[in-house]
Amino acid sequence: VRRILHNFPNTECCCVVVACSIKECKRRQNDRERKVPDEVIDRMARQFEVPYYNEGWHVIHICNNGPKQNIDKEHERLMQTEHDNPHHTTGSIGLHCSKVLAELSAALETSTILAGYHKLLREAALRHDIGKRKTKTFTNNKGEVTEIAHYYGHEGLGAYLWLSGDKDGEFTDFEFLLIGLLIQLHMKPYSFPNRSREEWDAWCAKMGYGDYVAEWVWMIHEADKSGH
Repeated sequence: VRRILHNFPNTECCCVVVACSIKECKRRQNDRERKVPDEVIDRMARQFEVPYYNEGWHVIHICNNGPKQNIDKEHERLMQTEHDNPHHTTGSIGLHCSKVLAELSAALETSTILAGYHKLLREAALRHDIGKRKTKTFTNNKGEVTEIAHYYGHEGLGAYLWLSGDKDGEFTDFEFLLIGLLIQLHMKPYSFPNRSREEWDAWCAKMGYGDYVAEWVWMIHEADKSGH
């Protein structure tokens, strides 16, 4: 998208994300002649990427078209969903999210980040694994049944759940979008060979993300590690 949009420097490029709950997306299939299978909708939701200004957009609108995802209710369900994964020792997914929130809040006490953004960061920390319950599987990417749970694509699904959620009225449009981006990116630092801050900053610079995105995702990443 970035490469295409940069070919039109004198054109205002507007992105509209039309979001509603995944359950509603599937329900609407019943009214169409050409139906997309439920498993395709689920796969696309796991692959969802939040559009952002580094792609070249001048304006990004989130349009909630239909029933919204109840974010607090999903968090309540996470409190009852065990991780079943040796990388997490805090019990349920919800408890892990709460611990990450506590770790992030402690880091914010000594940070130079403006207080006005603390609510945004705390929300992203609390919701960073919101996509895990719906992606939990005991089958690995080779199709083998395992004793531990896997959560493939939970960050993409989590970002979509957030953008189709009912918290938009609690944040500005920019903050709401940015929280979705932080949820989507929170796993990315784990993908680098050395998992170092230098690698992360270099990747963010290459992708055109601002320094604040690099800093804030890294803070959530560090809190996430401590919350395991």
